Amino acid sequence: MKIIFSFFLIGIGIFGLSAGINPEYITELFWGILLPWLVVLVELFFIYKAKEKKSELTTKVLLTGFVSKMVIFAIYLSVIIYFYYFAPLPFILSFSGSFIVFHTLEAIVLKSLFES
Repeated sequence: MKIIFSFFLIGIGIFGLSAGINPEYITELFWGILLPWLVVLVELFFIYKAKEKKSELTTKVLLTGFVSKMVIFAIYLSVIIYFYYFAPLPFILSFSGSFIVFHTLEAIVLKSLFES
């Protein structure tokens, strides 16, 4: 569970750094970073719970998480694009960047989890 707290701090750090560089886009940066960050935190929580119970359950959690993420991201992006007026470039860059960063870190955590 220590890694989940680390992800929490990384998310706040990325948001703080990006908001410090471009404070005029703080809202777009927040909404762009929020969902990828929350999704990875929740998925890692369920992966650790599944690993504690039975190691084979992690595959089920990963598959369910993958499908859920695609649905959630589609709904989220649709709502943001259609109902929220914003500068699109900072939002797209923060969403894409945080998606790549958090899912790469998640893959590294999963690799270390199963190597031990």
